[in-house]
Amino acid sequence: MNHDNGINGSPTVEEELINVPIERRIVSTYLSRRPKELGYFASLGSTLFVAAFSFANWSNAFHLSNGLYANRSLVFTQSEYWRLFTATFCHADAEHLVSNSFLLFILGILVVGHFGFGIYFFLATFVAAATNALAILTYSADVRLIGASGLVYVLGGFWLTLFWLIQRQYKPINKSLRVIAVGLLLFFPTSFLPTTSYRTHALGFFLGILSALLFYFFKNEEFKRSEKYEYF
Repeated sequence: MNHDNGINGSPTVEEELINVPIERRIVSTYLSRRPKELGYFASLGSTLFVAAFSFANWSNAFHLSNGLYANRSLVFTQSEYWRLFTATFCHADAEHLVSNSFLLFILGILVVGHFGFGIYFFLATFVAAATNALAILTYSADVRLIGASGLVYVLGGFWLTLFWLIQRQYKPINKSLRVIAVGLLLFFPTSFLPTTSYRTHALGFFLGILSALLFYFFKNEEFKRSEKYEYF
């Protein structure tokens, strides 16, 4: 069968169609779906647990004269390493508890709802404890560390980093502006109090970013398989 190569060697319609460039654009990603319902229940349960744990500490239900806070002397001199964990889940007073509970609840929904309870549990225990350990090492031996602020910043750094990495439908500059705007709105302090450990916040945020990078390294292929495209 003879093929028509066009007039004077010009390309045929089929050849023109083959040579037409097709552009692909991401229209949705792993984070485009709604958080799973488990996120709401797990986050609510975690926030209520922190509240109950704080009330128990205030009433001395654990019968510990030193309470559940952490400091360098008790943890590293007297080897009470469990304080690195308990310090995350109790608070100095009700105002301290309320100020952390809102972001703890919202970020819990996002992290559990999208990435599962396992990673949330790891962040809330081991990464938060590592944050406390690094923080008290920078203070004098008697400075007390207590509260979920470090955990809140761990979750914040984790979520914002994964948002930037996964939401590939946005240009890098657009993603960066979104992350910076949300980060400043939610995590930058509007006032500076001597009783607040801002270095714990910074350490938590840094460890949250590091955890997100490691998590993305292992889950990268799964995230990319969730991407949907349109062609034009």
